[in-house]
Amino acid sequence: MLPLMLELFTKKAGIDDNEFLNGYIDTEKTRLFEYLDASVKGKSFIVGDKLSGADFMLSFDLIILAKRQKLDAYRISGSMPNSWLVLIAISALCS
Repeated sequence: MLPLMLELFTKKAGIDDNEFLNGYIDTEKTRLFEYLDASVKGKSFIVGDKLSGADFMLSFDLIILAKRQKLDAYRISGSMPNSWLVLIAISALCS
């Protein structure tokens, strides 16, 4: 989840006015979420037909985005993607 980490590090370092970096981060985040959504379309879990470590690993980044109220900016098809619903539901069960 490089674009999410890059965004976190640049914001913490006070770098928020770099047009190139901001454009790169936004483009890569969109590509990443499109990929994730397509990868789990029609599935209940990330890998296989039951809960696995993959579900939890991917949920960490999405939980952070949800808590920062940043998920709405990355809606791909106008509704919350399947991958996010699954992972956010998992995080709610774990909190």
